Amino acid sequence: MAKLPLYQQIIDDLAKKIANGVLKPGEQLPTEIALAEEYNVSRITSKRALTELENQEIIYRLQGKGSFVSEPARATKLISQMKDRHEILLIMPFAENTGMSAYAEGVVSFLRQTHYTINIETHKYANQRELLLTLDHYAGLIIYPMTSTSDLDILYYRQLQQFPMVSIDKQLEGLTINCVTANNFTGGYELTKLLIAAGHRKILYISTQAVDTTTTVRDRYFGYLKALFEHDIQFHSENVKPVADDEAFYHEIVKYAKNYNITAIVAENDLTAMLLMSAAKESGLSLPKDLSIVGFDNIQASTLIEPALTTAAQDFHLMGVKAAEILVNQIEHPKSPIEQVVVDVDIINRQSIALKT
Repeated sequence: MAKLPLYQQIIDDLAKKIANGVLKPGEQLPTEIALAEEYNVSRITSKRALTELENQEIIYRLQGKGSFVSEPARATKLISQMKDRHEILLIMPFAENTGMSAYAEGVVSFLRQTHYTINIETHKYANQRELLLTLDHYAGLIIYPMTSTSDLDILYYRQLQQFPMVSIDKQLEGLTINCVTANNFTGGYELTKLLIAAGHRKILYISTQAVDTTTTVRDRYFGYLKALFEHDIQFHSENVKPVADDEAFYHEIVKYAKNYNITAIVAENDLTAMLLMSAAKESGLSLPKDLSIVGFDNIQASTLIEPALTTAAQDFHLMGVKAAEILVNQIEHPKSPIEQVVVDVDIINRQSIALKT
């Protein structure tokens, strides 16, 4: 069995003691500090273990007094659920992003039609690698990977075990697992064509991620390059990766654009596009007259910035639905062929592109 993260080891140990009657109903549990010392972990880790047990009503807390055992039946049920393996793990970098929540909503909406439940984990308490080490407790995995090359050893080992897995947003380099992505290539291609149609010829592609580690960024970049090639435009950029993703980087890009008479920029995503727009305004440029910028994702803020951002919209909810559908099918039909699903994007043409005169 793969090694569990430390907080999960504490949860399992306490749940077993409660189910077996070693810890009795109403009995007080050790404090966060005492648990941290007992299991040789940080207080943050012991606190998370107690919080998870409280959320599942295996224990309860009294203000100023501590944590106490609830009914043992709840702990027994938790252990039984682990053995039944009807729970799916969804790993995402963070939950606050609108797109991330839409992925999760799509997954949940499909699973409601099944007998499967879901545990959504972000990197708030544990990193991607730690979360991947918990897979023995789950029927399958849906992962939004940090990059296309992160933790390939663990994921490849699970592939060899034929463990049901689906990657969303990014393909995982060298692995043969299910994947659901947006049509990033077409998005980059169509956005660049819009700029070309508006008369732009010096068009820069900007990314804060290296194209050799993230397939989404690379596909958008290749779409950009194809549009330039088809219109016999020789000018193009190398993928730009900053030393530090901070304000100075965006001001350097604007300075670069001025020095080389660049009139348009294709940004890897809306956030990068909006930060570039802010830097351009601070440098005295008039948008979109002096510099046209397009993004990718169609996040809510892209409609609020001035000028409103031209972008490619991804259907995050549909991608979540597709990922859950594929995973459940593979769990129940292990010999099903691997699926690579590409969901269309929608080009939203707003006000951030000006005609080049």
